[in-house]
Amino acid sequence: MPTIISKIEELDRFVILSVAKCRKNELTFVLKLFTYSARGYAWIVYAIVLNVLSINEIQFIERPLSILKAMLCTFMTWVIGRLIKKKFHRKRPFQAIPNFPALVHSPIDDSFPSLHAASTTAFLIALLFLHHPWAPWVGLWAVIVIFSRLYLGVHYLSDLLGGIILGLFCGFLISI
Repeated sequence: MPTIISKIEELDRFVILSVAKCRKNELTFVLKLFTYSARGYAWIVYAIVLNVLSINEIQFIERPLSILKAMLCTFMTWVIGRLIKKKFHRKRPFQAIPNFPALVHSPIDDSFPSLHAASTTAFLIALLFLHHPWAPWVGLWAVIVIFSRLYLGVHYLSDLLGGIILGLFCGFLISI
């Protein structure tokens, strides 16, 4: 009798292999840019630049302190996500599926949950709670980043959903 876990794994495998059949060079290039824009080091660079600009009272974006506050959610999400990854030890698709290539270099850490999905979702939710005018654009960016992780072959659908749930939780904490 199949378990719920085996059903999820079966669906994950079906979805990622179906998406892989739609890969095109032009789309791959664009989605790599989006996935790189949400890497851990990118968040650090964004925070440093915004902080330096704020200290020097240079404003080229609306409400930079709100954005910095929302970024705290991404850092909290990253820490919690790392702890969850250590608990689940799930292999990434390119490690678990024979002859399945990832289209980007990915760390050989655990797959569940997706920290890209978690951090972009947390950032979006925090901006929504802070009523920041960039929230709709960040939402669009987050959706593309999250999809890029599936398309590029480094996360399963359930990894992304787990990351989104974690991001919703951490982003919500800013409203408390």
